[in-house]
Amino acid sequence: MDALSKYIVGELPIPQITMTINAISAVMILGVVLKKYGISGVKSTHYHLHAVRVLFFIAVPYFILKALGILTLTQFYSVIFTAPIIIMILSILWLNEKLEIEKIIMAVIGLLGVFITIQAEIISRLDGLVYCLIGMILIVGNTITLRKIRHISHPLLFALYPSVALTIVYTPFAITNYIPPTGSQWIILIVSGIAVFGGQIGCVTGYTKASSTSTVAPYHYTQIIWGVLFGYFIFESIPSVSSSIGIVLIIYSGLYIALLQRKQKRQYIR
Repeated sequence: MDALSKYIVGELPIPQITMTINAISAVMILGVVLKKYGISGVKSTHYHLHAVRVLFFIAVPYFILKALGILTLTQFYSVIFTAPIIIMILSILWLNEKLEIEKIIMAVIGLLGVFITIQAEIISRLDGLVYCLIGMILIVGNTITLRKIRHISHPLLFALYPSVALTIVYTPFAITNYIPPTGSQWIILIVSGIAVFGGQIGCVTGYTKASSTSTVAPYHYTQIIWGVLFGYFIFESIPSVSSSIGIVLIIYSGLYIALLQRKQKRQYIR
């Protein structure tokens, strides 16, 4: 979705992009919730706790899209992919999660893969760096909060509320400066909305059901693989040898953690 958003971020206003993408996602998530839980599935007894997480979530699209409009994808990833390792460290310190050395090591290897992939690029645009850092901090806060309150409702509600809130908050700003999208822009917006739907469901399910944050966080590194592919097909950016080496390290760390988790689950069942 990052690459698709970057493609249109200079053509349509950020509030309009955010509103449209999240409206599509919200409708899809609502459909799944109603089908699985009925009308009672949209209710919660802990609205105040959901509100805390939504507050972290509200500004994320704005800062991410602003950063994407200024930075290259590799520059963007060099900052945003520090989030998984920070999430794991804070989960150990604040949520008292178990320190799993192997997963931490693999996360560091994945992070090393990211740095190799971006070829140690130096971000020259300070404004883009600031936007990206703020977005990363909000993502970390959102994820830690989700992990802390994961038992208060079913996972889909954690995906539904933020999408609805983002749609409502950004709609007035979108209407004010609305630009009718072209056919190709509509395709990108719809595909991005579907991607957000899938990403939201996957992330909240992973972070609410996983045994620890360190099990899920490293998988975020795999985003850079899609970023490189989209960068090639959309922006004609050809991966270098170092980028290829970095991608191999990212895939290795993700697969290792997945296999380790599977092994631990089998041992637990026995």
